[in-house]
Amino acid sequence: MDDGKRFSRLVTIELSAEGKRKGVTQRSLAEAMGIGATQFSLYLAGRRGAMTVATLVRACEYLGIAPEVIVQRAYQALLDEGRADQASPSA
Repeated sequence: MDDGKRFSRLVTIELSAEGKRKGVTQRSLAEAMGIGATQFSLYLAGRRGAMTVATLVRACEYLGIAPEVIVQRAYQALLDEGRADQASPSA
């Protein structure tokens, strides 16, 4: 998976986790983002390209969290994934 899709997937995972903490369903979060539940699932699976900034902002406004918090969490997860990949023994 390319880095753009990986990062978009991680952003979606962070949005979903924040929604879960606040008792928001993925379906209602997707609606607030202006996308369908299926499209949201594709982002989660990393099978969809990067979401737009406008979509991210709508989700963050709905969740009451600053977009930069979600982006920073996703970026940290991306870095952590890279470290895990580097630490894995070669086959």
